[in-house]
Amino acid sequence: MKQMLGFVLLFTYLSIAKSTVEEEACLSQPQIIYMKMERSVVIPCTITSDCFNLEYKWFVFKENWHFELKTDQPKYSLNGASLNIKFLNMSDSGVYYCAGISSHDPATQYIAEGTTLVVQEPVKIMVRHILLWLSCILLAIYSVAIVSLIIMKKHCCQQIRRKNTSTQRTLTKRVQFHDVLQELYRRRGLKTTQIATTKTLHNEVANAESNSSHDDIYQNV
Repeated sequence: MKQMLGFVLLFTYLSIAKSTVEEEACLSQPQIIYMKMERSVVIPCTITSDCFNLEYKWFVFKENWHFELKTDQPKYSLNGASLNIKFLNMSDSGVYYCAGISSHDPATQYIAEGTTLVVQEPVKIMVRHILLWLSCILLAIYSVAIVSLIIMKKHCCQQIRRKNTSTQRTLTKRVQFHDVLQELYRRRGLKTTQIATTKTLHNEVANAESNSSHDDIYQNV
């Protein structure tokens, strides 16, 4: 409730101030400023020569909240009308408005168009993030390469096994065929031996008969 009330009051204040700005532009600011974290920044608020004896205040609008800056703190300080912010961090990003109130007539108020402050990460942090992403990408590539090598190795092993199996089958068939040939040759050799033996026996029988016939002839004579 208090935040809503403060927002209404601040919105009313800015509306009145902007209406005054249309009549007389006393304050001006740059549109946008980029800064790195852990640094200091000065948001300038330029005053025209027609405006003087003003009391300066600064307001900041962020994504979900807004407030008036206390310029007596170590983080925020005034350098004339300009705002000095020290030790920047990411949460300091926002739209900063410079407002001026006349010391003679408090009803006379002015407000500038506002400056958008964008706080960026330092180069070291960005380099770390880049290196981290590169490491993740390299790790992913390495993992894919290892998996691919494993798959290729398994495929090659399967092909070698198939070739070895095929070679073993071929050798087995050759050995079996050689054994069959040897058996055939062995049987053929036995038959040849048997035939030769038979012929020898026939020859011996014939010789024996021939000798016996000669002996009979000699005896008859």
